[in-house]
Amino acid sequence: MKKPFKVAAYSFIIFIASGIIFGLLFDSSTSFVPIFSNSIISIPMNIIFNLISFSLIILITYGFILLGKKLKSKYLVVVSWIGIFLNLIFYLYLLFGNLIFNVPSVSEEKEFLIFILLVHLVFSIVFGIHSIFFGAALLKIKDKIKYAKSAGILNIITGSTFIIGVGYIVLIATNVMEILMLFEASRMFEDRKTNRFKNKRRDN
Repeated sequence: MKKPFKVAAYSFIIFIASGIIFGLLFDSSTSFVPIFSNSIISIPMNIIFNLISFSLIILITYGFILLGKKLKSKYLVVVSWIGIFLNLIFYLYLLFGNLIFNVPSVSEEKEFLIFILLVHLVFSIVFGIHSIFFGAALLKIKDKIKYAKSAGILNIITGSTFIIGVGYIVLIATNVMEILMLFEASRMFEDRKTNRFKNKRRDN
């Protein structure tokens, strides 16, 4: 991969855009296209979407892992790897959960619904804690790369307020700052390298 930071930034944009589009088309509570809502087509589409989403998350997180290595921040590298592991568990839950949720005899059980609420609560807490640590990791490199301070602070706010739902709103601004930071990393480490190579070729 020649420009992993740029790939990570564009993957982030695609991840957000695809999430919005998929949510509007296939989510039973927000669907504007009735034929896709609560139909058998939603099961394979959910699986495909989740696989694509996880692949994009790997590309995004790899950008932060590489950034940690470039800026000599082991903390950012470790926290980013933990993020991949947590997302793996989450998407496995979504993949297998989609099959169970579509079984009427199971999905209508009161105990099952309580279990789902508890699982979502646990994921909110776990991802909230991870967001706080990730934000702290970004603050450690705030003097080395632009947007790291803003992204770090927003990650901490997001993680701290996930449990009450506010974090999901702040997450929008957080993601924007992270995308800008990845583009800045591309400018610092990829564009300069390309320009040096072009200048070297001209000199020769």
